[in-house]
Amino acid sequence: RAQFCSSVPTNSTSFNIISGFYDREKLRKVIKEGKWDDLTGFFHSVLSPIWVSRVLIELKDDPNLALRVFKWASSHNSFRHTTESYCIMARILFHSRMYKDSKMVFNELLSLHRSGKSEFRFLFEVLKLSGNVSLPSHVVFVQLFDVLVELDMLEEARDCFKRMKNLNIKPKPVYCNNLLNKLSKVAGSVAQAEEFFVDMINSGVAPSIYTFNIMIKSFCGVGDLTSAKRFFSKMKEMNIFPDAVTYNSLIDGYGKHGDFRVAIYLYEEMKELGCRPSVFTYNTMVNFCCKYDEMQMAFGFIRDMKEEGVKPDVITYSTLIDAFCKEGLLGLSLKFFVGMRRIGLMPTDRAYNSLLDAQFKARNVDDALMLTKRMLDGGVKFTLTSYTAMIEGLCQADEEAERLFNDMRSRGISPTVVTYAIIIDGMFKLGFFDRAIRYYDDLRRDGLEPNIDVYNALMDGCMKSREVGRVEGLLDEMRERDVSLNAFSYGILIDGFCSSGRLDMAIAWFGRMKSSGTEPDVVVYSALMHGHLRSGNVEEAEELLGEMKGRRIDPTVVTYGILIGGVCRLGLPDKGFEYLREMKTHGLRPHRVVYGSLIQCLCRKGRVEEAAELFSEMEDNGVEPN
Repeated sequence: RAQFCSSVPTNSTSFNIISGFYDREKLRKVIKEGKWDDLTGFFHSVLSPIWVSRVLIELKDDPNLALRVFKWASSHNSFRHTTESYCIMARILFHSRMYKDSKMVFNELLSLHRSGKSEFRFLFEVLKLSGNVSLPSHVVFVQLFDVLVELDMLEEARDCFKRMKNLNIKPKPVYCNNLLNKLSKVAGSVAQAEEFFVDMINSGVAPSIYTFNIMIKSFCGVGDLTSAKRFFSKMKEMNIFPDAVTYNSLIDGYGKHGDFRVAIYLYEEMKELGCRPSVFTYNTMVNFCCKYDEMQMAFGFIRDMKEEGVKPDVITYSTLIDAFCKEGLLGLSLKFFVGMRRIGLMPTDRAYNSLLDAQFKARNVDDALMLTKRMLDGGVKFTLTSYTAMIEGLCQADEEAERLFNDMRSRGISPTVVTYAIIIDGMFKLGFFDRAIRYYDDLRRDGLEPNIDVYNALMDGCMKSREVGRVEGLLDEMRERDVSLNAFSYGILIDGFCSSGRLDMAIAWFGRMKSSGTEPDVVVYSALMHGHLRSGNVEEAEELLGEMKGRRIDPTVVTYGILIGGVCRLGLPDKGFEYLREMKTHGLRPHRVVYGSLIQCLCRKGRVEEAAELFSEMEDNGVEPN
């Protein structure tokens, strides 16, 4: 052992320590009495770390005193404990069953040395060697393993596990499960989790139901249902019987990534084996019923819940409210909303947001605003989803969407690309061109990347504002950012160019759309027909109608309105009547514009009696004249 030297003058309470030649009892007395000043001089030596390790070893039979020395030494700014002194201290405390303190020492050591595997290997060897001079017990490595897992030093924990195996040390299964659980939650580490599972088995650590549940949940989470099924079979082979947690993971996995029918089968099997479904199980089943448009089945699970004595919770109600809102069943949604409050469940932001969106879509602005007041009165904070629904609804209702947008930002809620797309679209629709462009500039200033929804809102707004030149600039920008056009984008361009009298450009974009593999829809066909009819190209419009039908795309009321309006403007009322008859054959009800176009054309042609007959038909069908 290297020498210990000091510059402290020798007196009754101060002393030199050289190569272990000192009065041990005097040292104990100095430490016990807290006369730390008599020892301060030792820290003037470069060998002081070695001296501290020596003192700790001498005090191994008095762990509390050793810990006092350890902490006192740590308090000196000029002193740093070595890995050796940490390991010795941890061993002394662990041997004395002071597990909380030994864990604290390991925590401190590992927090200071997060340098990867090479540093850890050195630490492991020092801990192993420190047993030669302090207390030779390998069980201390189990605690080291536990602390590594707690500190999320997962690679080091796996390395520690392998080294422990070489020393024939078996860690507690609970510590292994903790590592397995953490490995399974790291993105892309499911394979590593499976490797460690195999290592556990090979090391003689018996897996439990908890071990298998970790693996099955992990595989289901990434959609690897084959592996989940394999582990499900394996646990049965090992006489480990699945519990509700196992089935919940599998049901959730098959519902999200596989076959809902399998999820239903697992639910039935679960009940047959005596595993009582929990509220989580029922919520999962109800959620998937709503997702796959099986609302009757969803009500069946609600009945099962009641029969089993499982009370629906906030998630159950919120799921149903959201599903009904999306189906346009606002009345039923409100009924469930009132019902959950009646049984003492406080609606969350999810339930409120679903209702807000539905109320705005139904143009019930006053009801929506009343709902926001109730939301705030109930202590439910607005989320980004809340603000997005309100901004979209208020834009459509010509209300104060901008004030709400600014309020959102003042509360520290950052708008997303979706929020910006909505406010940009809203500003264009309200006729505020400059404000819409300003919001686009804000989006980019916030460091957000505009997506196709933003570009569609911009192109649509520019087209309708007759700013066609800006559209071409936006298309160039999209190419630079590698943002691909979708069917809606092509529809905007084709309709916009037709409306601005640039039929050639509309035809060109229609060709590009088909070349890109994007299927034109009824909106695109209708827009291009409108363009052709404005240019007097009746045959071309009829060809497009034929092509559309050939693709099994049914014309809508809007399509026939465009055709009838177009041919009537060209003075072809008989052609208009032909489309009117076809329209009725398809079960489509003519609206005021259709009747108006035909009546006006007939009057211009001097066919007043026919116009009067059509007017009577219009009134008989309940269509009010303008």
